[in-house]
Amino acid sequence: MNSLYYLVEIYRSHIGTTAKTILDIGSRDGNDANYLSQELFSKNVYTFEANSKCLSLINDNYPNFNNIYGAVSNYDGTAMFNRVDSPDWDAVGTSSLRDRTDTWYQGKSEKVSVPVKRMDTLILKHSIPAPMDLVKIDTEGCSFEVIEGFGENIADVKMIHVENETYGYWKDQKLSDDVSELLLSKKFLLVHSQKFGENSVDQVWVNDNLL
Repeated sequence: MNSLYYLVEIYRSHIGTTAKTILDIGSRDGNDANYLSQELFSKNVYTFEANSKCLSLINDNYPNFNNIYGAVSNYDGTAMFNRVDSPDWDAVGTSSLRDRTDTWYQGKSEKVSVPVKRMDTLILKHSIPAPMDLVKIDTEGCSFEVIEGFGENIADVKMIHVENETYGYWKDQKLSDDVSELLLSKKFLLVHSQKFGENSVDQVWVNDNLL
């Protein structure tokens, strides 16, 4: 069973059987986006990935998706990105705009310059239709900034799946409680929360105004 089976079931119970538009921010390999799109019959799938090697893989495997290169945050510009190059795919998934508070990146990553965009900028540029039925965020210490970057467009999101940390693995990162406070201020309701590992948590939030 796919590890996101529960997310599909939550979506069906709160929203419906079809998610026309799915955004996968920090996609890594596109596999999660593919699973969700098949289960929820999505017509518009957008992946966002700042690791250029990962993006090439997504383009090869899922050319029917709208695959967008660059990091997503709360500003438009460029930044140095910690790109992990490893045969361990889980390690590759720890690539981030943020530096670590430990030595995890030593010998595993290189710093590369990447474009950075706000989501409201990307929504306009790529004509991403509203409503956005399901948004999945896995950006290694940058969830808060990604959500901020939606601006007023956050009101057009029905459901958000977000990975957070309760411990600061990345420098200056906002933690799970900060992300929760932000989403509550945007009129989202927490409908599911589960820990994985020692200091990480997956949460599912629904837009109370769109239920």
